[in-house]
Amino acid sequence: MFGLVAKWRRRPDRLTKLARELDRLAERDEKAVDEMDRAEMARRQGARTLHAICADFTRRLNAAMTRTEMLLIPTVFDPATYREDVPNLIQMSLRGRIVQIQYEAPEQSLATEDFRHPYILQGAVHGFNQTLLERDLVEEQLLYYARSGHQPDFRWHYFEPRTYRTGLVSEAYLTELLSRLA
Repeated sequence: MFGLVAKWRRRPDRLTKLARELDRLAERDEKAVDEMDRAEMARRQGARTLHAICADFTRRLNAAMTRTEMLLIPTVFDPATYREDVPNLIQMSLRGRIVQIQYEAPEQSLATEDFRHPYILQGAVHGFNQTLLERDLVEEQLLYYARSGHQPDFRWHYFEPRTYRTGLVSEAYLTELLSRLA
């Protein structure tokens, strides 16, 4: 009989069990908030990286031209203007040739359904000029800020749905895209 009473006294009461469960719940919540903060910082870095690619391209192209100038909007990246809840826009224009880049966060913090690598930002590039608009044609390619294979860092990738061609967003990519609009 005394063994049963001693065993009963060693068992935690319901209040203690509840307190432990709530502590574990608080720990999980803190981890989830930390993960969301890291994802937001990574997305903001992705937005900064995409703008830097466009700004470098615009700067180098303008330095090589003598009679015209490409405009970049916005001209500088402001982290305060990046929004998680709405699409973000970058536009490059040159004498009626326009490249618009729209990107946003997917519903999940790390999405996998639309691209073969896990991504944290998704979007599209639209390229057009007056001739294409008159024929109701707009160049469109999809964009993903994704990991490549087992690489830990994220990079911007494009995907062309018509041809299934994919690659990294770079000066060479933007050069090819703009040359199709010339």
